[in-house]
Amino acid sequence: MNAVSSPAKLDIRRILCCVSEGTFSDDAVDAASRLGQALDARVEFLHVLEVPELLGTRFDRRQIVAMNATRAEELQAVMRAHLSHRHPDLQANGRPVADLLEVVPGTPQRTLLEQARERRADLIVLGDSGKRKQLDFGGVARAVLAKGELPVLLQTRRPTAVREILVPTDLSGASLAALRQAIDLATRLGARVHVLHCVPLRAPAAVIALDTFHAQPPEELHAATDAARDACEEELAELDWRDVEHDLEVVEGSASECILAAQGQ
Repeated sequence: MNAVSSPAKLDIRRILCCVSEGTFSDDAVDAASRLGQALDARVEFLHVLEVPELLGTRFDRRQIVAMNATRAEELQAVMRAHLSHRHPDLQANGRPVADLLEVVPGTPQRTLLEQARERRADLIVLGDSGKRKQLDFGGVARAVLAKGELPVLLQTRRPTAVREILVPTDLSGASLAALRQAIDLATRLGARVHVLHCVPLRAPAAVIALDTFHAQPPEELHAATDAARDACEEELAELDWRDVEHDLEVVEGSASECILAAQGQ
């Protein structure tokens, strides 16, 4: 059994929200601001201006840096105007969110991770870039999830009050640590926790002889699910839930499909 004595505190003091051009990340901006207020955390808003490689041109490095800085200033003014129009009353850190947006030139994936480290962020909030599906190869979200060391919130819909937190677990140390943090977050937001454990479907054991197919009995197929439920209940019983309302669901199927299905419930 893994050690799951007491929930670890989810210490979020700085939130870095990645803002894209246009309206695609408006929901992420809203969510980051609300979360900052709920957790009493500082929120910073950043857009990374992707700059082209100008190797072999007549410009030297200083000229290129100056050109990129000018482009960043111009884009920052445009994006701040949009945020001021889209979120006229939304504030973070006691200031309008439009005043907090910064635009820096660089490679989006690398620069975002560097900025998160430099700013000592505890959480990264991402919205829809509008360019590609969030987890397509090469996307910012994929890079942050693969190479980053911080919790990441993907906000691609209009945010609402957090009433229930879905926590998939495979009973590994990492997933149980995430569950402990979810308990702490639920305590602070007044939410409940829905724990989900997915049992992969096994291919039926079969014997093919003389064109006869003998499938594995259904009771044997569900034995793994029953064992998984017992293991989950044993692990969860060791947790200090701190009066957080919670329940456990054990389902058979692909983890990704089960998680998406539970998310839509």
